[in-house]
Amino acid sequence: MTASPRAPRSDAPPTAPAAVVVPAPDDLDAALALVRQSSDDTWIIVVSGERDHARATELMTRARAATLHNRVLILRSALTPLGVRALVEAAGALRDVFGPAQLVAAIHLLETRIRCFAVLPSVTRLRNPSPTVLQHVLSWWPGSRFLAESGASVRRAPRPLTDEGFDPIDPSGVMILARAGDGARNDIENDLPSAFPTRTMIVRTQEPDDWWGHVPQAEFCIAPADLSPIIEEARSTAAWCPWCRAATSTPICPLCHSTTETGGRE
Repeated sequence: MTASPRAPRSDAPPTAPAAVVVPAPDDLDAALALVRQSSDDTWIIVVSGERDHARATELMTRARAATLHNRVLILRSALTPLGVRALVEAAGALRDVFGPAQLVAAIHLLETRIRCFAVLPSVTRLRNPSPTVLQHVLSWWPGSRFLAESGASVRRAPRPLTDEGFDPIDPSGVMILARAGDGARNDIENDLPSAFPTRTMIVRTQEPDDWWGHVPQAEFCIAPADLSPIIEEARSTAAWCPWCRAATSTPICPLCHSTTETGGRE
């Protein structure tokens, strides 16, 4: 017997359920606590970096199985760990603006507006962006340093630091600077306000890691302070999912995976 295709619901769009945006949990206990603290009608949107996405998916899958909480979405981000943290913080400001399906679209838009930089002593293990052969050679020269933007380019970092060779930044943005828990302000940080002038600077405690191949001498992200363009863009492409009636801005509804009205547009 052939199953009949499911028909779209015709009732009016319901009130959007609540959603929370969180970083990937560190372990199963954290994943279980996250799920248990959320009400049954709350969507949990987990944002993980590419490096820990498989681990985050495994932990949240086990937490869902143990608690029967099915309203979980796991998004993969190409940003650095600091960039993912900035993305989660900024997305939290949008949870009262959008329902969960449209919030996913807004998060993807917001991700494209966050730029991640690092000052590195070497590019020998850098993969994103890919350095040139000459830059690899210069990495062996004592005192060399490089300024890299994730997904864009890498340049030798002059003294004092400048943004030469990079696309202009948004001066109305926010700089998020990583600093180790016991770290002190260094000379590079003193150059940042003039090299990358932004409206404000926020310091976030973050232990150094090797995401960039080497531990950065300085690491920072620049994120938009004004989220209204992102809100307007997400709203301009909004459509109702014909099955679950969620407002979304993507061709496939992230909640029920049905093709949306957006998917049929040219």
